[in-house]
Amino acid sequence: PVVQPEPVVQQEPQVQTQPQQIQTSANNNYNEKVKSTNNYLKSITIDEEGLTPEFDKYTDVYYIIVPLTVNYISVDAISEDDNAKVSVSGNTDLQEGENTINITVTAENGNKRTYTINVTKTNDTALVNANLKELTIKEFPIEFDSNKYKYTIEIGEKQYNLNITAVTENDKATMVIEGNENFKNGENKVIIRVTAEDGTTQKEYIIYAIKDFSKVEVEKTNNNTKLIIIIICGTLFLICLITFICKIRKKY
Repeated sequence: PVVQPEPVVQQEPQVQTQPQQIQTSANNNYNEKVKSTNNYLKSITIDEEGLTPEFDKYTDVYYIIVPLTVNYISVDAISEDDNAKVSVSGNTDLQEGENTINITVTAENGNKRTYTINVTKTNDTALVNANLKELTIKEFPIEFDSNKYKYTIEIGEKQYNLNITAVTENDKATMVIEGNENFKNGENKVIIRVTAEDGTTQKEYIIYAIKDFSKVEVEKTNNNTKLIIIIICGTLFLICLITFICKIRKKY
């Protein structure tokens, strides 16, 4: 019998998957590194009225006075980034006097930011009144509000402090002003710390005085440029005038 040769089966070349796995691993490593750093809140809501100031994600300190009957404050804090985690502490078992509620926002990458609510528990609102009723800065008009605790002004190159007038709502409250001296280039922080009649409750009003030398230098440069132009024009005018006078004298 004639033996037929077995047909040769051509094998398909094997596809190497290792590079693809390496690429996928690299992509995974890249994705792991790109984690959100957003640790801001989008809103704060509590079940008691009187929280001041109005919420702003850049404002991290808030105040509220509650009666002695309040032992717990419900806090609903929502983060801007859905991947951030929010935790609340200090809002239970409130004691008479000062209490602190901390709202901690942990970004996806682990960075943390803490918002604070200072809770004063009392039935005597006058005793814990740490508000200002007046705040003025000479030569720097501001729109004062007793429930607004941050103000920003731009000051000149030679401004080293502020002439501040501040009056408390409660005459028995006291206050101190810190940081109002030896202003440097950039941001200078002046704190008006008011202590209520009870000697414990405090509020801080902050003035950010911005001294920007770069603007001053630009103005100086512009003034110098104008002066140079005036000198050049004046010199050219004198040269032309002298030349004209010399020509007239030669004629006569």
